[in-house]
Amino acid sequence: NLDEVGMGASCENSALAVTSNPWDETMVPGGSSGGSAAAVAAGMVPFALGSDTGGSVRQPAAFCGVYGLKPTYGAVSRFGLVAYASSLEVIGVMAKTTSRTREVFACMRGQDPLDHSSLAYSPAPARNKEISVGIPALGQGSGPEAVSLHPDVAASLKKTRQALKTLGFKVREITLPSLDRVVSSYYIIAMAEASANLARFDGVRYGRRAMDADAAETPEELMRLSRSRGLGEEVKLRILLGTYVLRSGFQDRYYLRAQKIRSALRHDFQQAFGKVDLILLPTYPYPPFKKGGRALDPFGQKLADIYTCSANLAGLPAMSFPASLENGLPVGMQFMAPSFAEELLFASCARFEEYFPAPDCPPAAAGD
Repeated sequence: NLDEVGMGASCENSALAVTSNPWDETMVPGGSSGGSAAAVAAGMVPFALGSDTGGSVRQPAAFCGVYGLKPTYGAVSRFGLVAYASSLEVIGVMAKTTSRTREVFACMRGQDPLDHSSLAYSPAPARNKEISVGIPALGQGSGPEAVSLHPDVAASLKKTRQALKTLGFKVREITLPSLDRVVSSYYIIAMAEASANLARFDGVRYGRRAMDADAAETPEELMRLSRSRGLGEEVKLRILLGTYVLRSGFQDRYYLRAQKIRSALRHDFQQAFGKVDLILLPTYPYPPFKKGGRALDPFGQKLADIYTCSANLAGLPAMSFPASLENGLPVGMQFMAPSFAEELLFASCARFEEYFPAPDCPPAAAGD
């Protein structure tokens, strides 16, 4: 189960039901691919796939205490995926171990003649030296997109940093100047692409046709009825916002500025990877939160995508890994790497896995 069309961070926007976190059924499992993460964490399946448009594989993986890989853009075919934001989304993997995540990715990767955006996979050269990890300053911004780390996540980041030093990683400070502006850029681009991609779900060719659509006197009326009743509130909101930023006279003001921020972010990562091999970020600035928006409303959930959506904007691979347990709930961190350096992600996560393996859900919580 997932948030409808991959739009959400809590798996509460599903067209079917609300998914629970197997660690605590009062908590969300993350989203949009929350059902995949919950199934892996509960031991129902050995691995699961998900779509990652702005963190929808990594964030639920972090909430459920499993590994979540977002591959390089183009490394895995998107054929068969319902398009949300075509320039951002990729198919990712969730599993209980690094090795299983790697095995599934090895089966998936490669060029597909049915997906023009897929590429022949050419892994980055292996590194036979000490791996350096860059950590940017976090939670210090004061702008409209500023997000402070929850104390549990801050504690987990501190533990992870010390553990990496103990494991032989070289840890250093870096800067990512564009990081504080990525959320607005991401959502403008994602919603603009969604408004175009989801136009096909009109009740004629694709999508659910309204039961009383036969009474419609015009094609426009049929589409209005079908889209109004066949799409959820979050999906309709994003389509409307995407249509707005693409209106004549608004593209320069919103969409083109978002693309400039995207280019600046790519430059920031290029500069950073000239100094370090990996970048460490929290997967999400909050631990698993309660259902119903009591702890984090929909707007706050969007702002909290700051650490995950940057990898999608830049097209880079990233992998969330269980970093610690805080107050009985898993907290995840993520490594980001240069394009096609998934093997470096696997090697680094495997080394950390020796220090802190993915924790098991309490038996009562997992339903045993």
